[in-house]
Amino acid sequence: MQGRANFENMSRYCRMDDKTFRRHYDKFFDWLKFNLVVFDLWGRTPGGVILAALDCSFVSKSGKNTYGLDKFWSGVLGKAKKGLEISVLALIDVSGASAWTLDVTQTPPGLSGSDENGFSRIDFYIEQILDCLPYLTEVVYFVADGFYAKKKIIHALRNNNKHLITKLRPDANLLHAFEGEHPKGKRGPKPKFGGKAVYNDMSKWIYLGCDAKYDYLQVYTQVLWSPQFECWLRVALVHNTKTKQYILLASTDTSMCAKLLLTYYQLRFQIEFLFRDAKQFTGLAHCQARSEQKLDFHFNLSLAAVNVAQVQRKL
Repeated sequence: MQGRANFENMSRYCRMDDKTFRRHYDKFFDWLKFNLVVFDLWGRTPGGVILAALDCSFVSKSGKNTYGLDKFWSGVLGKAKKGLEISVLALIDVSGASAWTLDVTQTPPGLSGSDENGFSRIDFYIEQILDCLPYLTEVVYFVADGFYAKKKIIHALRNNNKHLITKLRPDANLLHAFEGEHPKGKRGPKPKFGGKAVYNDMSKWIYLGCDAKYDYLQVYTQVLWSPQFECWLRVALVHNTKTKQYILLASTDTSMCAKLLLTYYQLRFQIEFLFRDAKQFTGLAHCQARSEQKLDFHFNLSLAAVNVAQVQRKL
C-alpha cells in the first residue's frame, strides 16, 4: 500500500469506505488475548523459558485535540518532545531469541514523571503490569532498561513472586555484606554491611570469565544491598575490554547466575525490533484519529500485525 496507513487511504484498497474503518476502530477488541493465542501457537518453544520485557516508544503526533498529547522522552532525539507514548509489554522466547507483543497501552497525559507524589507514570506502568499478570503465570523474570529501576516497580513485582532484571547507574550506591567474626570487645549486634562497593577495584568481586557471545565482555558478580531499593540484588559488573567501560546489571533474584542475567538483559533489545518494524512497515505512527479508543485500537493493531508477520515468516 502506497502512502500512509490512515482511514481514507486504507479504503482505497478494499470494498469498505473510511466511515466503516472509523466505526470499527471505535469498538472493543481483546488484543491481549489475541496476542497471547498467537504467541502460544507460534512464538513459544515447548518447555522453553519465557521472559517479559517492558519498554515505551515515542510516537510523533500533532493536533490540539488528539488524546494523550504531552511531552515524552524521545530516544532518537535524546530529549523530551511533544507527542504520544505507548507502553508495550512483550514476551521473549529465550530459545528463539525473538519478541512478541502482548499488550500495548497508551500513556495518559498529565502524569508526573516523578514517582514521589500522586499517581505518576511509574504507577501507570505498574498498573499495566498488574493487569497482565494473570496471563503471565509461567513468567518469572521481567527485563527492562534503567528507567524502570524504581523501588515501586521492584516491590510490586516481588510482592507477586516475580523478579526484575534491569540496568543500574554506573555510580549506584551498593553495599557489601559483612563477612567475618563480630569484632571482639565491640558492643551491639554483628555489623550487617561490610563497606560500599567500588567499581575500579575488583578484589571483592567474583570473576566469572568472559561472556559466551562476546568474548571482550568480562563478567564479575556479587550480591549487594541497595539502600535505594531496600533489598539484596544479584549484581553483574560487565567490563568491556575494548572501550574500557563497564555497566552494572542487577536482578532481584540473588540466586541467579550472573552470566544468565547478562544473557537475559541482552535479549531485552528484541523489543526494540518490534517498535522498528511497526513504525517502518505497519503504520504505527500513521494514525490520524484523535479519540482515545481509536488510537488504542490502531496502536494494538499495528503491533499485532508485526506478530502476524512473524507467523507468516515461519510458515
